[in-house]
Amino acid sequence: MKITFFRHGMTKGNEERRYVGKTDEGLSGNGIALLENIVRTNVDAVYSSPMKRCIQTAEILFPKKQVNVCELIAECDFGCFEYKNYEELKNDDKYISWLKSNGKLGFPCGEDTNEFKKRCVEGFLNIAKDAYNKNYNKIAVVTHGGVIMSIFERFTDTDFYNWQLKNGEYITADFDYSEMILKNIER
Repeated sequence: MKITFFRHGMTKGNEERRYVGKTDEGLSGNGIALLENIVRTNVDAVYSSPMKRCIQTAEILFPKKQVNVCELIAECDFGCFEYKNYEELKNDDKYISWLKSNGKLGFPCGEDTNEFKKRCVEGFLNIAKDAYNKNYNKIAVVTHGGVIMSIFERFTDTDFYNWQLKNGEYITADFDYSEMILKNIER
C-alpha cells in the first residue's frame, strides 16, 4: 500500500516558531496559500489527526474525499512548553534540561516522549489495518511533524530526527503490512 504522509499547513504559532501541540489552532493565511501549490494525487482514502490544522489541510488537499479522523495521531502535549517559543523558554531550567537530553525527556506537565511515540505507532497501525481491510492501494495521512517522525523511526529503524518535514511538506512510502516496514521512500 502506498501512503503519502503530509505535515499540516502552517499556523500562526508555526510562523512564530512556537511549540504547537494541543493548541487547536487553524491554518494561517500563508499556510493556506502554500497548500494550494501542492501537487495532489488520487488516493482511495484520507486519514487525519483530529486537530483543526490537519483537518483543514486534508480538506484543502483532498476536497472531494471524506476525512477519516484518527485521535491517536494527534500532536504531542508539550505541557509547560505549549505555545511558547525558544525566546520565551531559553532561560527555563526545565527547557534547558529537555534540550540537553536531545528531546528524550518527557515534557514537564505534558506527554512522555516514549508514550507519545507508542501512541503514534498504534494510531498508524490502526489506519494501516483499516486501509488494508478495505483493499485501499493509496492513502493519505495528514498529521504532525512529530507523529510522522515517530512512525518513520519505528518502521524504518532509523533516527527520529531524520524525518523532519516543514509545514505542508510530504513524504511517500510503501507500507509492507506483512513485514511491517516502510520502504521505497520518496521525499
